[in-house]
Amino acid sequence: QVVSSVLMNYDYSATSSSSLLLADSILRNLEKVNKLLNPRAIKSEFTVLKTWNMPSVLVETDFISNPEREKELSN
Repeated sequence: QVVSSVLMNYDYSATSSSSLLLADSILRNLEKVNKLLNPRAIKSEFTVLKTWNMPSVLVETDFISNPEREKELSN
């Protein structure tokens, strides 16, 4: 049980590192297209991003609290 726990933590750590590398790569490319509000990847603990076997990222493209942008997003 201890070995299993250690291996799961190691696997999660490696996946988390890969996710940050992926996010940085995405941000570098998005930066070429538009100005970014925050040009750095932010680590978060969303359940949907806590996979054990593949890197994952969440990309926030805009805020629907802005009425003009909300109209554009709905199109």
